[in-house]
Amino acid sequence: MQAASSKATLYSCNERQTVPVPPSKFIGPDGTVRVFKESLSRGYFDIDFRSGEVVLVAGRYVGLIPVNENVVVEILPKTRLTDFARILEIAGEDPGALRFFERTYLETQGIDRFFPLIAKSLVQQLRSVAQEGLMKSYCRKDGIHTFKPRIQFSKTAQRLWARGNFSHSYSEVFEFTKDTAFNRLIKYAIWFCGRYFGSRPNKEGLAAEIEFYANLFEVVPLDLKLSFIAEVQDALRLGRIPTLRQYYVGISKAALLIARNSSVTLDPQNADVQLLSFIINLEEVYEKYVRNSLRAFAKMNRQDLVVQNGNLEGRGYLFHDSIAAEIKPDIIIAHGEHRPLVVDVKYKPRTTDADRYQLISHAAALGAGIAVSVLPASDGLSGLARKGQIYNGEGIEIFEYHMPLEGNLADEEKLMATEILNLVPAL
Repeated sequence: MQAASSKATLYSCNERQTVPVPPSKFIGPDGTVRVFKESLSRGYFDIDFRSGEVVLVAGRYVGLIPVNENVVVEILPKTRLTDFARILEIAGEDPGALRFFERTYLETQGIDRFFPLIAKSLVQQLRSVAQEGLMKSYCRKDGIHTFKPRIQFSKTAQRLWARGNFSHSYSEVFEFTKDTAFNRLIKYAIWFCGRYFGSRPNKEGLAAEIEFYANLFEVVPLDLKLSFIAEVQDALRLGRIPTLRQYYVGISKAALLIARNSSVTLDPQNADVQLLSFIINLEEVYEKYVRNSLRAFAKMNRQDLVVQNGNLEGRGYLFHDSIAAEIKPDIIIAHGEHRPLVVDVKYKPRTTDADRYQLISHAAALGAGIAVSVLPASDGLSGLARKGQIYNGEGIEIFEYHMPLEGNLADEEKLMATEILNLVPAL
């Protein structure tokens, strides 16, 4: 698995933007062009050649993505996001992970939508344990034995010899065992992940991998009191992991996040937790975030309205007498048998003519009298703005809502839902 190398040059750009890179960064010592096929095959960005320079064209994903050993590209959101985890939570999305590349994060309190990323990273790192084996260490164990080295004479005299038992002693022995604080930590983290994913649909086979590693650590006791945390933290701080077992460092830091009910943030300063690099399609996430925010508000405040997913239950046809052209609006607001409002979600600063034509055609096909485009706030635009009415006073009324994605998102979600849903009068 690739990790962020000190030799690699970091380039940054926003979604859908370009960044020039010297061609020399792509040529290996043998003269071949070096590009990770995993990065190109997923459509994270395209590579063009312009005016003697290689130009990387970012796609719709955000994250830290390697191109090769020399180039790492950080694709940033076009809009400033102050609470990534909340947006993911409401959207019902987990961040994807690049299985072949790691980056550093900063620990933060509370389990959130980044937990699957932590779990995937732990499972990925545990492959080293499957290959190299569990770490053992000498642990001191005391108790009553036949005569062994390190006899504790005071305890032996008080507890055994004073009662006439001269054939045993109270001794200390050192046992070379897998029952260590590190392995107890990992056992707990695996157990926690197993419970977390046990009742959730899993398309990546993560539950099966967790079960495999649970069997691998079967000989290690499950310590639900978490008595191992302090010992592991001290050992990591003092660098007491053997050189041959350095892979336990990354594994232990990921497992500690789980044991301490922590998550991660993208703050680059003081970041020291190595996990898989996340990857997020913000266009899809933003659409789900807006739809689910409207749904939650309607359920509590506008029970007369139903928020439909135009890709599923709200699908329709462009023509009333033909099924030749299907339409799938992002969001449909239904009022009984009627569909008075259509919402189109665009993760961009402003709409184009094509966006407006699409919105109007969807509204016209469904008989909606109101159509709203929802976009992130930018360029000083914020809140609901009426753009106009199509043809005459009986035509479709067009609005845009520019939603801020920083600050108190709970307040912004409520305001957005209130203003959009109130466009449909209550009956």
